Amino acid sequence: MDRIHISTPTGLCRALRSIVSTNPSTIIICDIALDTGHMSELIDLIRSLPPGCSVCYIDHHPPPSEFPPSDLDRLEYRYRSGVSASQLVYEALGKPDDRISKMLMVYGAIGDMCDDSQLVREILSLWDRRLIYLEAGFIVEGLISRRDQAFIDELIDRLAQGNPPSSIPELVSSCLKTLSDEYKVYKYVEENVTVKGRIAIVSKIPISGFGGKAANYALACTKADVAIAITVNKGIAHISLRSRNPMIDLNDLARRLSTALGGYGGGHPQSAAMRIPASRMEELLMFMEII
Repeated sequence: MDRIHISTPTGLCRALRSIVSTNPSTIIICDIALDTGHMSELIDLIRSLPPGCSVCYIDHHPPPSEFPPSDLDRLEYRYRSGVSASQLVYEALGKPDDRISKMLMVYGAIGDMCDDSQLVREILSLWDRRLIYLEAGFIVEGLISRRDQAFIDELIDRLAQGNPPSSIPELVSSCLKTLSDEYKVYKYVEENVTVKGRIAIVSKIPISGFGGKAANYALACTKADVAIAITVNKGIAHISLRSRNPMIDLNDLARRLSTALGGYGGGHPQSAAMRIPASRMEELLMFMEII
């Protein structure tokens, strides 16, 4: 039976080990940025897959320069930047004439802020795009407050059956909670963001799950080139980075700095994340001030 597992870059290898124990014939990895700290472990895992099992890795995050190795026969790697992960999945696995597949792809593209590709624009032109953006917003906002596997499994089933997101009461309720929390975070950022040179910094985000949004809003509140949102949990600093300067590659910066500081990081050129020991935050800020 097909099963969808939710993971993160730092949890990918752990999730794969669990999945391999169920003897699958194919494993599809979607939209999980691969950081250099876990790359060797992932490659070793793919090499050790049981006979008859293969991996298809679909992603729009720039990969490490060494990935994938040319001799990794078990891996089919599909990468393209500038479009959403959902579009890449649709192109690889979707049914071109299926309305549900198209809608789910567009919802994902809107969530990824990659809604300006030719394919997405063509589909949006056939609909009232205000409705489509509203429906996509229910998914994006709703999944911030609810990430438990049972809820996600039910949501996937309902969406795959063609139900609009607005018809799923639990999702709508979660979305409204997220919106309430989001405005609290916005107010917190306005009152607590500081600027050092070209860098806007906001820390101790009061509600979990809003690091990326806090960094985005820190950019909106300031004239900084880069914003950093920091939360600390059990000695680990979780850092979201956003930039309005196209000359700054946050993906490369996050990978290099996190590796140097004993952590993990990566993402997109203008949107990235890191995890480093909280004890090394001052070093990170020192490095960031001289970019």
